[in-house]
Amino acid sequence: MVADPDDDRPKEACGVFAVRAPGRAVAHLTYLGLYALQHRGQESAGMAVSDREHLTVTKEMGLVSHVFDDRTLATLEGELAIGHTRYSTTGSSEWWNAQPVYRSTGDLNFALGHNGNLTNTAALAAETAMLPGTVASDTDLMAELLALEVETQRNLGVGDDDLLTEAVCAVMPRLEGAFSLVLCDTDQVIGVRDPNGFRPLVLGSLGNDWVLASETPALDVVGATFVREIEPGEVVVIDDAGPHSHFPFDDDRINPTLCLFEFVYFARPDTFLGGRSVHSARVRMGEVLSTQRPVEADMVMGVPESGIPAAEGYARASGIPFGQGLVKNRYIGRTFIAPSQEVRALGVRMKLNPLRENIEGQRLVVVDDSIVRGTTTKAMVAMLFDAGAAEVHMRVSSPPYRWPCFYGMDTGARDTLLAANMTVSEIEEYLGVDSLVYLELDNLLAAVGPTKGTDGDPADEFCAACLTGTYPVEIPVNVGKHVLEQTAAPVASQPSLYGDDVSGGNGSGTGSASDDPGSASDDPGSASDHPGSASDDPAPGGSAPDEPTASARRRRVVSDPKPAATYADAGVSLDAGEEAVRRILPMLRRTHTPGVIADIGGFGGLFELPSGYERPVLVSSTDGVGTKLEVARLADRWDTVGLDLVAMVVDDLVCCGAKPLFFLDYLAVGRLDPDRVELLMSGLVAGCETAGCALVGGEMAEHPGTMDPDALDVAGFAVGVVERDRLITGDAVAPGDSLVGLLSPGLRSNGFSLARSVLIDPDDPAGSLAAPAYADAPAGPSVADELLCPSVIYSPAVMAMLDEAQVNSIAHITGGGLVGNVPRAMPEGTEARLDATTWERPRIVAEIARRGNVAEDELRRVFNLGIGMVVATPDPDVVIAAVRSVGVEGAIIGEVAPADGPPQVRFSSDQ
Repeated sequence: MVADPDDDRPKEACGVFAVRAPGRAVAHLTYLGLYALQHRGQESAGMAVSDREHLTVTKEMGLVSHVFDDRTLATLEGELAIGHTRYSTTGSSEWWNAQPVYRSTGDLNFALGHNGNLTNTAALAAETAMLPGTVASDTDLMAELLALEVETQRNLGVGDDDLLTEAVCAVMPRLEGAFSLVLCDTDQVIGVRDPNGFRPLVLGSLGNDWVLASETPALDVVGATFVREIEPGEVVVIDDAGPHSHFPFDDDRINPTLCLFEFVYFARPDTFLGGRSVHSARVRMGEVLSTQRPVEADMVMGVPESGIPAAEGYARASGIPFGQGLVKNRYIGRTFIAPSQEVRALGVRMKLNPLRENIEGQRLVVVDDSIVRGTTTKAMVAMLFDAGAAEVHMRVSSPPYRWPCFYGMDTGARDTLLAANMTVSEIEEYLGVDSLVYLELDNLLAAVGPTKGTDGDPADEFCAACLTGTYPVEIPVNVGKHVLEQTAAPVASQPSLYGDDVSGGNGSGTGSASDDPGSASDDPGSASDHPGSASDDPAPGGSAPDEPTASARRRRVVSDPKPAATYADAGVSLDAGEEAVRRILPMLRRTHTPGVIADIGGFGGLFELPSGYERPVLVSSTDGVGTKLEVARLADRWDTVGLDLVAMVVDDLVCCGAKPLFFLDYLAVGRLDPDRVELLMSGLVAGCETAGCALVGGEMAEHPGTMDPDALDVAGFAVGVVERDRLITGDAVAPGDSLVGLLSPGLRSNGFSLARSVLIDPDDPAGSLAAPAYADAPAGPSVADELLCPSVIYSPAVMAMLDEAQVNSIAHITGGGLVGNVPRAMPEGTEARLDATTWERPRIVAEIARRGNVAEDELRRVFNLGIGMVVATPDPDVVIAAVRSVGVEGAIIGEVAPADGPPQVRFSSDQ
């Protein structure tokens, strides 16, 4: 993935995540956390997972969703994990610089993820006499320094349990610049924030477990509760006892200066920083901006996405209507390096496209968060005029961006920054706008406001070096993105097709430190065999400066109070449950019949037995949908399985001649998703309406920790009523009765384990389901369409034929197929003789047989072969006419014949 040199945005800082949660799926939690932090870096992603014995690292170039899938995550079992999503600052965008980085020294294995940028990288590398090419990024350098320090601490007699903590507390004061870190060994997770707190890092609780993340939305997405921000200069260690903190930096180095651009652009709008809502701050920026050089206009529009909150605030304060003027393509990545300005302009259109009907003839106020190089903004302005804008007034919700950042943003050299080389009036002319106004720094600070609980000057709380040129930490002359790569390339090889070594060399991309290629014994990037590493004598004159012992270092240790546990911390969302109930209640009430005497929500569903029965018999049935649910999950299609559930349950009880009265459902999920529940229940309600039974209640159960978050199972229970002397038992079946089959267009809900094994490639389930079901019909139904064909609900057809014809038995053809179910409705001394040529099988059955080489006998035992019910009757024509009147097709498929022994099924082709 190559950056567009004309991309106008500052490049995001990285995102880090860590969780220590024994008994939980920590790899899946880390995936969700990284997904929530994807905006902070899109070049590479990775995670390190420990099962308390081995530390396994997986990383790759690309987005989080590209690097990790269900199969990869399933192999990453453990009790703690760290994760990282990267945009490169020091070190090029290559696989060997992806994180977490890994080191092994002695019996200690650890991994490290870094958000920020060191400013003394070259000095540290020279200080420790590292040969050129030994490390290629500041994060790699930190890992090497820690590996060296681990050996030093081990020689000082520090125990194994404290080695990494002591090494971190010794090395961190030597670092300068921006560094919010997550680290782990096999037993503990560590978080670090530099003494300026340039980049955010927060602590959250997940029941009795703990989470670290760059931003609060990553806590939200895994169900964790925000506890506090990690303080500037703090090292927080999370082990079996919970979190406890160390403060290894001298007081004179503690100078909290959070990056102001976290509020302007970097952080997600739903993030809270220093007790302040980022979204609210951006809205206030727009409100204040509207007071600077007001202009008459017809519409205020924001540049998606980060310019929109400020545009909303501008519109609210100015009274000018807010509208949408640009549509963003949400699925495009960072654009390509284009060979010409004309093609580069087309690259802008790949990202943004104007809404001509909103723009034409309008005087526009266009609000964006920043302008760095100006090329994208210039192309966008030209695009608005091409779409018919009468005027374009550019408003920027931050001051002119004049100075490069060295603390985690990659904005390039100063001579590439538009505002460093032009006055505002010159920029206005360059962009071709009617007017240009930047938010003044004092107004920006006022919009952000002081830290919650303080009334200090906001100017003292933030780093605004990119706007003022005043850097809180000294910047060396030779600092730069490729400072470690200027003399030699890194020794790591290119990754193989099957993955990459956990520590930067050759080998498996998902390898444990103890036994994979790339472990301590042979990795060219590990601490055990680097020149100048922990196991070698330092080069002459290259030994590290003496460090104070652990006891001599100034430090204070505190413990965080354990927060009160909540149901949400345990993984159960009461709010989601209430939202799901709110959505489905109106649907449920549509099914209610006169017998329902209580609304949903009581402790029991109440139903009054209909009058007119002399000897009523209640008939009950229960069933599920089986592994058809797995197909629905893989295809993410939930609107038909509710119909299947009603069919499986209600069509069992009507085989006894019973009229369905009411239905109850049970829904179990790993994580409750109201959208998915609503879709599933819409099908269930439609099924109950078709069957003529009332949905009187049910249960939704969320099972965190025992079911995967996207797992779902459903069951149903129904009750019907029949007059005692009209009860159908099968005893009246006699030789000579015709067998009428009610046709089924699909598989119903049976045999899906076999169908899935034949039709779905486990390595590519999505591709398998989306593929055409039949090779000769590429434009025809997909595999998912055929497998998720909803089951016919036969109860209306059964009620219709019971009113018109003599029915001696009804068999519902479910699991076990024709050969297993027809005999259930026949007496001793009879057999069913079926002629398979009298009906047409669903094509999907033949496709399963062809692809899987499935034998005919197996098909008969597993699938219904296109027959959903079999009716034994002396009045076949009357039955067929009756079911056809309600939209169900029937056919005479055989007859009842005398036989010796228990009932069975014979096919004419077998005789």
